[in-house]
Amino acid sequence: CFCPEIGYVQGMSFLVASFLLYMGESESFCCLANLLQRRIHSDFFSLQRPLVEAYVLCFDHFFRKLLPLLYDHMQAESVSSEMFLMDWYLSLFTKALPLELAAQVWDVYLSEGEVYLLCVALGILKMFAPRLSVLAFENITLFLLHLPAKMTLDELMDHVSQITKKISVSQYEKTRDKMRIKCGVAVGGDNGVRNRTMPVCVKHS
Repeated sequence: CFCPEIGYVQGMSFLVASFLLYMGESESFCCLANLLQRRIHSDFFSLQRPLVEAYVLCFDHFFRKLLPLLYDHMQAESVSSEMFLMDWYLSLFTKALPLELAAQVWDVYLSEGEVYLLCVALGILKMFAPRLSVLAFENITLFLLHLPAKMTLDELMDHVSQITKKISVSQYEKTRDKMRIKCGVAVGGDNGVRNRTMPVCVKHS
């Protein structure tokens, strides 16, 4: 077992299925293993409350700052960000978004880092804010876990781009580390990547 401290967690199957669309089984396993080296994934898949809570608090900081009206409405309806953020982050949006859109998110995320996941999540909320602002608790959670399939890539990227212009990497990392400290989680200088040896994909002749 490559990562016994995590094991299998719901959401991994969506990641593996996405890899299998583009490569074989051994390469897919290698990519999943490498993905788990990223701190945000190992933290979420660990399902340890303090680790997850730090990311949720970081998300809420920017949610409240950039989309205050929607944030207040969802708070009034007792919808916590964890209710949808866990699903989005664990599956890297492959459950919530159409395949073409999720693939685009992956491309940018693997290049830009975890701050982009925050921007995508806020971009989705910004795009659907008019609709979400008139829904009650049950319908909000149902909507966010089953997003409309008809959204276009250009529409999503436009809203995500508006968010990325307002959150720098340094702002995100500073806020994330502040929330980690608040939750009693150690702050390291690993730039989001664990120190475990990276698996290497080897092609067999």
